[in-house]
Formats: sequence, C-alpha cells, structure tokens
Amino acid sequence: MRFLELDFESARTLEGADPPLQGLFSVASPTDDDLWTADRPDGAKVRILRWRTGAPPAEVTPGPANFFPRILADDGQGRVLIVGAGGPENAAMFEADGREARRFSLGEEIADLSFDPDGNLVVLRQARRGRRALLDRYGEEGDRVVRDPQIERIAGHTHLDRGAMLLIQRDGTLWMNLCEKYTADGELLDAIDPATTFGPGRVSADLLGWDGILVLSEKGVLTALLPRGVRRAVRVPEKIVQQHLGRGLNAALDLLVTRGEWMDVVATEQARRLRFRILSE
Repeated sequence: MRFLELDFESARTLEGADPPLQGLFSVASPTDDDLWTADRPDGAKVRILRWRTGAPPAEVTPGPANFFPRILADDGQGRVLIVGAGGPENAAMFEADGREARRFSLGEEIADLSFDPDGNLVVLRQARRGRRALLDRYGEEGDRVVRDPQIERIAGHTHLDRGAMLLIQRDGTLWMNLCEKYTADGELLDAIDPATTFGPGRVSADLLGWDGILVLSEKGVLTALLPRGVRRAVRVPEKIVQQHLGRGLNAALDLLVTRGEWMDVVATEQARRLRFRILSE
C-alpha cells in the first residue's frame, strides 16, 4: 500500500433537532445508517441524539437525571455505550434502535475507552493513583478482568502517568495517547512523539481496516499508521471539503469516525457530516 485516498460520497446537514445541535463533543456510528451525537444545546445539559436517513433525530435517555454523559463508543456489533458520571452506574449500553440493554459501573476518572476484538471493554484512566493502573479491562457484563496478561505487561512497560486517548485495532494492537503502541500480548511495538508526527494541537483518530488507524491533525493532515511503523499520507479531496464546509479539515473542529471502508467527518461547529470511501493503492 503506497497511499490512501478519500473518495467523496455524500454530505448531510444534521438538522431537525430542537434546539439545533450546539456544543457537539462526541459521536458514534454503530451501523452504516446510524449516527449518534452528544451535544450541549444549552451549554450545560448533555443531549444524546440518534440520526437515521429519512427520519427526524430521536433523543436517547441515557440514565437518571443526575447522569452526565461524556463519551459515546461503538462496540462494533451495532450497539453504543454511553459513559458518564453521576449515579451508582456510569455506563449504559444501548441497542442500535435506541433501546437500553443494561447498565454497569466502570469506575472513576475515565479518560477514554475502546472495545477489544473479543467484545471486552478497555478503560483508560485520567491518571495513575496509588496502585491503580491506567488501564482496566471489563467483560461484556461489566465485570473487571482481574488477571489480564496484556494489561499487566503494558503496566510494566509504560512510562505514561496520564491517559488521554485509547484505540484498540481489530487485531488487538493497543494505542495509548497515540504515543505508545502495544501488541495483543502487551509487548511494546512503537513509541512516537505525537507533536512531532502530527504537529501541535488536537487530533482526532479512529480505526483503519484490520491493523491500522487514521489520525487527523489540526492542520488538516490525515495520516494512516500501519504495521511495522509504516506511515502513509492520505489524499483528501480538498476542493470538495472546502465546497461543503467553507474550510479544510481541522481536528479542533471535526470529529472523525470510521466504519469498515467508510470514514465520516462530523463538523462540530456546523452540524454537518461528510462521508468518504477509503481507497488504497
């Protein structure tokens, strides 16, 4: 694979919400025709909406009144996990049609989380405290895995004491903070400096195929990180992006979400979704 290219497929304005989307901060795409969004229309209260083609957005109630959603995560099986704070249980799993399946607790100070290839959930904490490690794994029913070789080996290798971003590839490879990459067995594969690799500022990232990830920088540069330390630039149809957004891609404004051969970019300040097909050569 020498390079990747994005082929523009469609643009959609996320309209029909009352009040309109505002303060959009998290998205998930559990199926090809579903987009879930988390926003703050009044600047404080969080709202979860489920969008489908040809239908008005439906609001999803993720928990009791004192539950404050923070993260949406696609489990790869058509469901969405909503994680937040408040109440005895801080995670709620929903089917793609918006029905709640179950609730459970994942502990405090969650920075990010990701599903592994077996459907288990790995949680990245905001900071180490005492004996608590940065990473924990939970089974499908919400029970923490006590003996976990990958997590234990990573804890012995890593020099990180704070968590920010977690990605688990479909082959089980785990990325922490986009600076440390570990095998499914917990062995260190790669260590990079995100500021040097992607430039300063925020990044948005998601999975690419079986064994890679895509990373978008604030400068609008899209990079594919592949096995054996290979990095590939991704060709973006910049004129089409400018036509629909009035600007280029920007990780400070755009949220990136992938599903199979598709990549969606959700412009948070415009409530628009651009869909691309990922091509390779």
